[in-house]
Amino acid sequence: MSADRPPTAAPPTAEPENTWHRLVDPDQLDEGRVTTVSVGTRSFAVSRFEGRYGCLDNACPHQGGPLGEGSIENGWLRCPWHGYDYSPIDGRPPEGLDDAVASFAVEVRDDGVYVALPPEPQPVRTVSDVVVETLVNWGVTHVFGMVGHSNLGFADAMRKAEARGDLTFVGIRHEGAAAFAASAYGKLTGSVAACFGIAGPGSTNLLTGPYDALEDRAPVLAISGQVPSAVRGRGAFQDTDLEAAFAGVARFSETVLPDSNHAELASLAMKTALVDHHVAHLILPDEVQHRPAPDAAAGRPTGRMGSIAADAVIAVDVGNNTYSFGRYFEASGHQDVVMSGYLGSIGFALPAAMGAWAAFGNRRQIVSISGDGGLGQYAMELTTAVKYGMNITHVVLDNQELGKISKEQRAAHWDVWQTGLHNPDFAAFARLCGAHGIRVARADQLDAALAEALAHPGPALVDIVTDALLV
Repeated sequence: MSADRPPTAAPPTAEPENTWHRLVDPDQLDEGRVTTVSVGTRSFAVSRFEGRYGCLDNACPHQGGPLGEGSIENGWLRCPWHGYDYSPIDGRPPEGLDDAVASFAVEVRDDGVYVALPPEPQPVRTVSDVVVETLVNWGVTHVFGMVGHSNLGFADAMRKAEARGDLTFVGIRHEGAAAFAASAYGKLTGSVAACFGIAGPGSTNLLTGPYDALEDRAPVLAISGQVPSAVRGRGAFQDTDLEAAFAGVARFSETVLPDSNHAELASLAMKTALVDHHVAHLILPDEVQHRPAPDAAAGRPTGRMGSIAADAVIAVDVGNNTYSFGRYFEASGHQDVVMSGYLGSIGFALPAAMGAWAAFGNRRQIVSISGDGGLGQYAMELTTAVKYGMNITHVVLDNQELGKISKEQRAAHWDVWQTGLHNPDFAAFARLCGAHGIRVARADQLDAALAEALAHPGPALVDIVTDALLV
């Protein structure tokens, strides 16, 4: 699209909290030219037009086209991907349109052209972080693939995991090679490696390797970037129906949506690959990849339980606390979870943790989790843990009720009767027994309390006050 001339408007005023950054030399940019300039992790399209400078966000609002690689034509900055036009000075589109590009105040000084920028946003835990952490916890150590424009959010989550030492990314030259590498890895080890590509041809290039894995019953996970959901199905650049493309080879192929249970989808994909020795496939639309994870957006704990990341033994009890644990805890491939499975005996967790300590001593971290009903049955065993110096961390979800029984009474339309409990302050009780005791009454205390208890070199207990209807 084009128009005769762009509207004239004064450049925006810098906010007081903004910081000035140097962009280019005074005469570095010729009249009527545009270039790309990076400041920190941010990228900008810097233009010179009619003696004035403009600094715009480098990404076109439609599909992220790099405006700094565009050109100024008839007074408009034209996106190199789709030909959309914007004012090179203030980012506004032609009259009648409202899809403006963010612009920033500039100032010409003797030593260069400067831009006023707000501070870079603090990093948040994203949907991609959740998915990567879940895959790592299931034992994924290697990903083979190519980084591209529709998978950058997920790529950044893998970068962070690699920096932590959790993951190795192998950048290949063609996605077909990535898929064959993942297939061979599965055949040789019985474990899952992932192959990774962008939307459209990047993902269709992956297909041969998963078919190879399918024929030889090797576990493989394919991960695809996808075009933004807003343009999906509209014939956008690299818009391909990837669920349909993988339908013949992947037993599990799902698109990760903004409101999905992201960790659960990743877990189901890994379960399909590992248990069924089959191919699994996850599709991540571009805008979902960098979306703040629900727990990060709401300020809730991340669910990683302090510093348990790889070989802990975790003993769980019976009741609502166990359902919550199974739903939200992401176990790694080297952790052992022990429970009273088919018998379902309440009070199992703390004695089981003692048995685990006897088996492994201090070579492995021992954690037990119960409700207040379960701990009440064997609470005095804390003195045994103290006597022998057992390095056990017990987490009790304290709702003053046999919550599962109450729910069963409500479900059968009976009155809730004789399920209430009278509990001591379990943290104080633990201290009386000689253990380390911490009481948590607010959500913002939880992470620090868990970290403190897990770091304590002997028996410790965290008493978490909870809502009876939730736990």
